Amino acid sequence: MKRLQIILEGPDASGKTTQFKGVWSKIQSDNNYQLLLNDRGLMSILAYGILNNRFKDVDEVKAEFLEYLHSNIIIYFSVDLKTLQHRFNERGDQFELGNEAAG
Repeated sequence: MKRLQIILEGPDASGKTTQFKGVWSKIQSDNNYQLLLNDRGLMSILAYGILNNRFKDVDEVKAEFLEYLHSNIIIYFSVDLKTLQHRFNERGDQFELGNEAAG
């Protein structure tokens, strides 16, 4: 039996883990683990993989990606760059834009 997944996606420091921690035990235990909550998923794997040139051919993963989009509930956290930079500074993490975003 395939389990339904709710996936929280978005950039680092967008609030995914904070929300995940707030609802994880409630969601998982109330439905006997038939509904899974994940902090990141295939979208993040693809984004970081493309950014870091980890895929020889991105087209190879298209079918898997489309199936992933159609068979899961994905909540995307969108945060403006100024807020992300502020959050990174508070955490002490390095804030980097990808080559294309930087310019």
